Amino acid sequence: MAIILVKTLGSNIKKYREAKDMTLQELVDAAQRLSTHEHMKKLTVDSLRDTEEGKWYPYTIVMACIAKALGITDEQLLEGDTMATAMELLKQLGVADSLQGVSDYCDTCPRT
Repeated sequence: MAIILVKTLGSNIKKYREAKDMTLQELVDAAQRLSTHEHMKKLTVDSLRDTEEGKWYPYTIVMACIAKALGITDEQLLEGDTMATAMELLKQLGVADSLQGVSDYCDTCPRT
């Protein structure tokens, strides 16, 4: 179940990143500017590449800042057949009651 989620998440990140004509480094830099949380230090070009390839699953705050840096919603980041799986996984992990409000983890993310 988680492998499918990671591959979908990674595919979505890559799709939106390429649509914005952003390099891996540009997306890392943009996402890191949104939060000073310690988990953001784990976001590197290598970890983002691993996420796009379905090899690494980022922390919720990292996902939220990636979505904001791409100018998309949390839901768009996790869109696809695994959306229900993603929400259920986050609930089971106790990370969030729902995907709505995940972006609240970003220190300076604009609130919607």
